[in-house]
Amino acid sequence: MIKKLNIQENSFKILRLPIASPEIKSIDIDECGEDLVDLKEVNNERIIPFAEFDKTYDAGHPDNGKVRIGLYERLLLLLERLPKNIGIAFAQGYRPLWKQKEYFDKKFRELVRQFDHGDLEKAYMQASIFVSPYIDNVPVHCTGAAIDFTLFIFNDDGTKSLLDLGRHDTAIGPNLQAQTLTENITEKQRKNRILLLSAASKVGLVNYGYEWWHYSYGDRAWAYVEKNEKAIYGLIDKDKINISTSKEEYFKKFKS
Repeated sequence: MIKKLNIQENSFKILRLPIASPEIKSIDIDECGEDLVDLKEVNNERIIPFAEFDKTYDAGHPDNGKVRIGLYERLLLLLERLPKNIGIAFAQGYRPLWKQKEYFDKKFRELVRQFDHGDLEKAYMQASIFVSPYIDNVPVHCTGAAIDFTLFIFNDDGTKSLLDLGRHDTAIGPNLQAQTLTENITEKQRKNRILLLSAASKVGLVNYGYEWWHYSYGDRAWAYVEKNEKAIYGLIDKDKINISTSKEEYFKKFKS
C-alpha cells in the first residue's frame, strides 16, 4: 500500500477519487464550444514537447499538443508563478477517442493477466484508475481539458534538462511513484512536485491524485474539486466515432 506524504494536502487542488468514479461521471457537461490551441505552434520557449528530452517517446497521433484555450491560458499563468528558468515539457494533451480505447484495452489486458482467475471486473476497475475508460464515460483527454506534463530547467550553459519529479506514466506496468503525494520518492522529487502542485493550484489547475503529471481545467474532475455544478468541456466533435458498447458486452468480446 502506498503511503502519503505528511503535508498540508488541503492547500492543493487534487482529485483524490478515481477519475471514473460515479461522483465524477454524474456531473453534467455544458459544452462551451471553445477551440483548441496547439502547443507545438505557440512558439513559447518554456512550453516544449517531452519528446525533445526522450526521443523514444511517441504519443501515437499528431494532435497530442492540442488543448482547450482555457487550459492553455492557465498554463501561461502557471509559468508566471514558476521560476523563470523552468518550463513545461508536455507529453499528452488532447487524445482521440480511438487512441484512448487503445490505451485502455492494453491496460485492461495487462491487469487481467495479473489477477487470479482473470477477474475481469477487478481488472476493469483497476484499469479505470490509470486510463479513463471510454465505456459509459467521457475521457478527459478526449475533451482537450487535460494535459500530461513535467517540468524542465534551462541550465547555465544554455542546455535544457528535465527536473526530477519521479517516474511518470502508468499506461504500461506498475508505477509506485505515480501518486502525487506518495512517500515512494526522494526528497528532491517531493520538493519539485510541491513546486508544481502549489503553483498549479493557484491558477485553477486540478491535479489527478493518482498521476502526479496529469492536470486539467474545465472537465468533470475540475468541476468536482472546484465544486462547480457543470463541466464546460465535452468530447471533441470529430472524436464521436461509433465504439459505444456496455461493460458486459466488452467482457463478452474479451472472452471470445
